Amino acid sequence: MKKLGERLARGARISEADYQLLERVADAYQAELDQVEQALRRLGFQATTRVKTTGTLVDKLRRDTTLKLNMIHDLAGARIVIDGGRLEQDRAVKRIVGEFERCPKAPAVKDRRTTPSFGYRAVHVIVFPEGIPVEIQVRTKLQDGWAQIVEKLGDRWGRGLRYGSGPDLPDEPAVGFEEGITRTEVVDILLKVSDLINSFESVAQQEALLREEI
Repeated sequence: MKKLGERLARGARISEADYQLLERVADAYQAELDQVEQALRRLGFQATTRVKTTGTLVDKLRRDTTLKLNMIHDLAGARIVIDGGRLEQDRAVKRIVGEFERCPKAPAVKDRRTTPSFGYRAVHVIVFPEGIPVEIQVRTKLQDGWAQIVEKLGDRWGRGLRYGSGPDLPDEPAVGFEEGITRTEVVDILLKVSDLINSFESVAQQEALLREEI
């Protein structure tokens, strides 16, 4: 996988042999993802799952040439949207970690609420069934709604929007928004909205804990 990733990242034409090898890798990850989905279903979670497409994977490797194919944790991923706030989100994460703690490698938790990625907030749990990493994104409805908006804008304004490089044609008027507002200004507003959502959910979590204590 390491050597395959290096060849894919070079920017040259991908050989038929490497395409076939990449398909074998994707099949292996899909098998592990199916196991993860079944385990989440047993916990009562309805997950959306996907294995990265060839194009998306190659783009990621070429965007960051220091990245190794065998170290990409979100090559296979599942997404859970919690019906509740951060308190329920934390409890869901705890249950997921408990479900996969007996795997060959212990789960790793990345809390992107405290360290957001260009406004994106969620909690990611990396689990390792059979030693292969599968990323489980655990989001609240507000976090998911924000992420869905940015993903849709990224489809229209360039995928770099998702990775902090800003929209294509940043000074272009943003069609469908207030007259005169640019794409860059829309992105700035979305970043502020992300901070507001985080503040609201933090306060709501403290209130929920206080209610339980009372």
